[in-house]
Amino acid sequence: LPGKVKFIFQPSEEVTPGGAYPMIKAGVLKNPEVNGIFGLHSDSAIPIGKIGVKNGPMMAQADDFDITIIGQGGHGARPQDGIDAIVVASAVIQALQTIPSRRISPLKSVVISVGIIEGGTARNIICDKVVLKGTARTLEKGITEKIPRLLKEIVAGVTQGYGADFELNYYEGYPVLVNNPDMTDLVRDSVINLFGREALFEVKEPMMGGEDFAYFLKEVQGSFIRLGIRNEKIGAVHPWHHPEWKVDEKAIEIGSSLLAQVAFDFLRSS
Repeated sequence: LPGKVKFIFQPSEEVTPGGAYPMIKAGVLKNPEVNGIFGLHSDSAIPIGKIGVKNGPMMAQADDFDITIIGQGGHGARPQDGIDAIVVASAVIQALQTIPSRRISPLKSVVISVGIIEGGTARNIICDKVVLKGTARTLEKGITEKIPRLLKEIVAGVTQGYGADFELNYYEGYPVLVNNPDMTDLVRDSVINLFGREALFEVKEPMMGGEDFAYFLKEVQGSFIRLGIRNEKIGAVHPWHHPEWKVDEKAIEIGSSLLAQVAFDFLRSS
């Protein structure tokens, strides 16, 4: 090898702050210093034998938020004596969808999703507190910076209208994952040299999922690659986190071979 290859075994990609950022702080990119970095992620939208590549932004910034709706409890038979936090929370959830549909240009990509609703103690009691937990996905810094303010404005307006109160906590997540064009072109050449041009799969649009490999790409030029695992014959068709997710294990040989080829090609070009 005309250089050195470093393997990074990264934990905790799914749990903020992830594994990449703490490892960078601990010096994983030093001694020896890393000049190029490449990562690989399975993708059930891409057929087995294909390799997905894309220049520029590939995955979104993934922020989290917690909203606590504070109402006033009471008896379910006398709703006029309380402030139903469940009703207020329902209105808040609906109103949050006006951020991507009415407060941001339709030409920009924004996703606001509430994934957890916690509230209520009994069927005949007016709920006094509901906690909403969700995620905000964006692709541009200018849009990302607007989201906390828009969330606060909308939640404040809705809760005030119902006579309720709220607390909002916003947590900045993984940054936008941006592939270096030159390094992605190197991956393209490696794919062609190893498997032929027909193995290339050009990813047309960014994905709104988050990935903490983005932290590495902020420090070092590199590219994040999509490894095709889709095979309808064996039922390998479901997306990540689906309970029936399955992979065509031929992808293991394809992916490891590609990473080895990319390492050789990068070192030869350096």
